[in-house]
Amino acid sequence: MNINRRRLVQAGVAVPLAANGMQSLRAQKSAPDIAWERSVVDIREGYAAGDFTITEMAQACLDRIKQYDRQGAWIAAMIEINPDAMNIAREMQLEYQNGNIRGPMHGIPVVIKDVFATADRMQTTAGAKAMVGTRASRDAFIVERIREAGMVILGKTNLTEWSGYRPVLYGWSGRGGLTTNPHVITQTTWGSSSGSAAAVAASYAPVAIGVETDGSIICPASACGVVGIKPTVGLVSRQGGIGNGYTMDSPGVMGRTVADAAALLNVVAGLDPEDEAYGEHAEFFPAGTDYASKVHAPGARDYVAAINEGGLEGARFGVIRSFWGGDPQADLHAEAALEALRNAGAEIIDGIYPSGLEGLWSMAAAGETMGVEFPAIFERYLRDYAPDGVVQSFYDIVAWYEAHPDESDWGWEYDAFSYALWPEPEWGEAHVNWINHLHSSARVNGIDQAVKEYDLDAFVAPTCSLAPRWDNIQATFWASSQLAASAGYPSVTLPIGYTEHMPAGLHFFGPAFSERKLIRYAAELERILDVRVPAEFLEYTNYDDWYLN
Repeated sequence: MNINRRRLVQAGVAVPLAANGMQSLRAQKSAPDIAWERSVVDIREGYAAGDFTITEMAQACLDRIKQYDRQGAWIAAMIEINPDAMNIAREMQLEYQNGNIRGPMHGIPVVIKDVFATADRMQTTAGAKAMVGTRASRDAFIVERIREAGMVILGKTNLTEWSGYRPVLYGWSGRGGLTTNPHVITQTTWGSSSGSAAAVAASYAPVAIGVETDGSIICPASACGVVGIKPTVGLVSRQGGIGNGYTMDSPGVMGRTVADAAALLNVVAGLDPEDEAYGEHAEFFPAGTDYASKVHAPGARDYVAAINEGGLEGARFGVIRSFWGGDPQADLHAEAALEALRNAGAEIIDGIYPSGLEGLWSMAAAGETMGVEFPAIFERYLRDYAPDGVVQSFYDIVAWYEAHPDESDWGWEYDAFSYALWPEPEWGEAHVNWINHLHSSARVNGIDQAVKEYDLDAFVAPTCSLAPRWDNIQATFWASSQLAASAGYPSVTLPIGYTEHMPAGLHFFGPAFSERKLIRYAAELERILDVRVPAEFLEYTNYDDWYLN
């Protein structure tokens, strides 16, 4: 679809020329635009003070989506609006008025990546046109948790189709088009949780759900100037999600502040015995076979409480320089962040090189994981969550792509779906050996070795390269996510600076179940730097026509 450059005048309001030959597509805030840049705490306090209601907040978020996602800047962060969003908001408002407040997130709006089953009138498609018409028969585990918390699900977010399983443009899906960056709309968001990051940056909702195999939360969060938390594999249930690989996949959270993201983590984190991490093959996952003692019950841990001023004093951070050098601007911002960490009382142990990195560099970790594990995950999803859907098997998906090459960017000779028709056995000897090699490299001789040898609390690195124009993506992408992702260990990213209006992020990562430490460190650095800039919906003025899908 050919989309010409959007009007630079909206709703009768002249849009001023911004710096560096750019123009802002953000019209003056409507009165009142109560959703704009409101934190979770701000919203809760507004409800308590009677400044606005849950229904008014939900409507304000939906109005922003309409203004910037449908009629204005065409961010394309949302793939579907929940037709029941206002009904949920009214129900939560009535409960609130009657004193039945479910918890700290009661009435807080949220958006969810379009891979999680919702037993409502929305579809679950992973962004694929082949899945259009597929509705879930029951909620994913984390969706159940979100509903129980009294949150208002506004809709589902766009993504890299199939979370990047197919080799398509970052942030593009056949169903949702191309998600663009709210900071500069001609730039990418990276992926695959592109819409979740863009929606939070654009104030469509204060928080969002994403999922990561390798970089799919922290990279779009960094690109869009928001906070992303990818938890330890198994801490947040994958049940009811169209995932890529149980070895590395982890649902996670995004917010405009560390506290907001941590508040959503409070809701969704916790043991789900049905998750693949706790079944017959639990020995391959971070919690191991004694998961009942290592993983807390849902809602039993307060990650926001980990935040405290002075939280960097005495912390020891390792710097693996192999995770630097992918983008000079990202490196500059990260070096400044290192200095801020030192000034806050942290110790920086530079030049670390765990022995397992050599083995890790030789592996296409995410690709191998998805190639074997995705077909089995998808078939289980259809069986357990969409038994009556328009798609009945993995073969149906491949048949659709073959029949619609012009709509789907299909190419048999390179498409991952082609090869997945003949996967290795799900828990066959070859795949188990590969998992053992992966974990030996990333865990035993990687993060765990370095933590023990250098007495480290965590590691820091530039999160990823700054987001370029959407049509120059493949040549410029670089990220520091592989080690933590391959280990199944947690990551947190936060914005630390800007170059030409584009955000840069710092990546904290560490051992299994070190989320509370990482959150504390990231929140304190966030407080010290105080650099985050709200999205301005800028557009370069010298671009001609550009294309969304």
